[in-house]
Amino acid sequence: DARDAMERQVSIRKEIRTDSDKYFIRKASPCRTPENKIEGVVITFSDISEIRKQTEMVKVRERQQAVVAMLGRKALGGASLDELFDVCCRESARVLGVPFTKLLEFQPDGRRLLLREGVGWRSGLVGREFVEAGRGSQAGYTIESAFPVIVEDLANEKRFRGSELLIEHGVVSGMSVIIGEPNSPWGVFGAHTRERREFTVDDINFMESMVNLLAAVIHERDVERSLKESENRYRLITESLPILISYCSPDYTYQYCNSGYEDWFGTKREEIIGQSIESVIGKKPFEKVKPSLDEAFAGNRSLYEGPLRMPSGKTRQIRVEYIPEIEHESVRGVYVMVQDVTAQARIQTRLEHLSRELLKSVDEKTEELRILTENVPAYFAFVDSDLRYRFVNRLYEERFNLKSEEVVGRPFEEMFSESTYRILEPNLRKALEGETVEFEVSLDIVTDGTRVVRARYMPRRESGGEISGVFVLADDITEERRLQQEVLSAAEEEKAKIGRDIHDSICQELAGIGMMGRALATNLSRESKEPREDVEELIKMINKVTHESRLLARGVSPVVLENRTLSIALQELLDSISSLYRRVTCDFDDAAEDIELSESVATQLYFISREAIFNAARHSGTREIFVSISIVKDDFVVSIRDRGKGKIEKMEEGMGMRSMRYRARTLGANLSVENNQDSPGVIVSCSLPLRHTR
Repeated sequence: DARDAMERQVSIRKEIRTDSDKYFIRKASPCRTPENKIEGVVITFSDISEIRKQTEMVKVRERQQAVVAMLGRKALGGASLDELFDVCCRESARVLGVPFTKLLEFQPDGRRLLLREGVGWRSGLVGREFVEAGRGSQAGYTIESAFPVIVEDLANEKRFRGSELLIEHGVVSGMSVIIGEPNSPWGVFGAHTRERREFTVDDINFMESMVNLLAAVIHERDVERSLKESENRYRLITESLPILISYCSPDYTYQYCNSGYEDWFGTKREEIIGQSIESVIGKKPFEKVKPSLDEAFAGNRSLYEGPLRMPSGKTRQIRVEYIPEIEHESVRGVYVMVQDVTAQARIQTRLEHLSRELLKSVDEKTEELRILTENVPAYFAFVDSDLRYRFVNRLYEERFNLKSEEVVGRPFEEMFSESTYRILEPNLRKALEGETVEFEVSLDIVTDGTRVVRARYMPRRESGGEISGVFVLADDITEERRLQQEVLSAAEEEKAKIGRDIHDSICQELAGIGMMGRALATNLSRESKEPREDVEELIKMINKVTHESRLLARGVSPVVLENRTLSIALQELLDSISSLYRRVTCDFDDAAEDIELSESVATQLYFISREAIFNAARHSGTREIFVSISIVKDDFVVSIRDRGKGKIEKMEEGMGMRSMRYRARTLGANLSVENNQDSPGVIVSCSLPLRHTR
């Protein structure tokens, strides 16, 4: 350059680059003397590294902006998301000068991201490879931190673990940004290199420009898809409903109508849209509906019901609902829904006629029923499916001291106390399901105290098989139960006397014989051994008979009769059971010690419990029997629970079970035998209202 400058006598400029990546302008100029004689060359160096860097940055920004602009044009041109994703990854790799770019889609499960699109990755990974979310990958950490992430050296990264995708491809540096809002990201866009590289803020800004554009397009496409789906659903609904649907503007012209209009008016809907309502339905029909239509245009929902004469001459009975569409406090239009109720109107007229005939027939039948039931010596009533009285006979009126008109129409539960209704209501429900129910119950009658009633609930079936109510037939057996109680008490007194006689005579005599046998054994032992063994065996037999006699005496005359304490009697009974059946352990719990029982009530409860306990010990195969006394709501409850083989379904009741039920009925108690829901075995419970314990 110096030689050229001297030979050509001009300055020569040249840009040079040093090994340290510095840029200079080297200028070689001829050196002239005052006499204008060239005597040499002047060489100068000007550092243009910063200018060169700024120029390159401007060029990079221009290329980046060009890519963003191209992506925007393609989006506006209707390119698919896959095409846009491809352009984004390919052009970003070119402009940034990186071998890898990736676009990851966040999955609904929130645990993975799918490699939706990318450049530089091994064939077959795009569309199939997943990356772990959270701190298991750079992309996951980007979503978690909600900010762009730059990595200079992946091997030494402490914030997160490198994904297998990056490690497998030897990635060293990279950057990633969120696509979409941080609180609901669509995914992550990333760029990576195999060499160490320092990415700049401008690089991040470029990537964010790309993903912001992508996010806007994705959101717009989602909205378009949702709108299209909504339109399809709306169209499907409006075309499927058996009604006319239309939308009218304030000038009374149709802006939309469904296909039903074609069937009614014989005109294509394309021809109806844009036409006035009057021109489509006729002048007179329009004058009838116009007040309701004007009410809707005033901002209020309105209704029209009446006849509509069609252009074909056919008259329809219609029901029209007008619904205003209000926007910014003004009515933009009105939705019109027209329903043909001609058939319903005919049916309604027919139903009204039939109803009048039916009411007349019911009145006649009711009078006949009243005459018939007035002479029935029992309470008789009819309760409908809503559990309201529809009929009661004279005896019912007398018992409740109310006239028939005061009872009919009242809910069934109002006639009884809450505790009584809890017993009656399940039986009514069974009858309404088609079952004839028979049971006995103690009722609290407001006018007459507690009465014992034997009831029978019978379902009333209509011709179609449906059940319209329940016939209630009830007998007052209070006096019968009182007499039974007296008989039972007399029998118990006699049994107690027998028990005492057994204890005082037979048991004492057996004890005496045992003592004599013991003395005989002592005398014989002095003479020989063999007679002693025979006598010992005899003594054992006598002691066994004595023990069993005492148990028999105790069973016939329980302790409860002596000291009025059911708890003590049951505890001693369980001790006896443990002695007789050594494989069985017995537990007892009394949570109702403060409740005092009358002697007759305690006796009956004892014998009910005794029968249940012996049944469990003999037949269930149980190793445990648990007896409890408790207060449940307003009932005194005795329960016997075993862990045996369980209840035999549809078992035939023997004498013991019939005796238990009989004793319970005489007390006005409820006896239940059920499988234990929590473990194998059976639970026998006797529930006695507290008012009957005295």
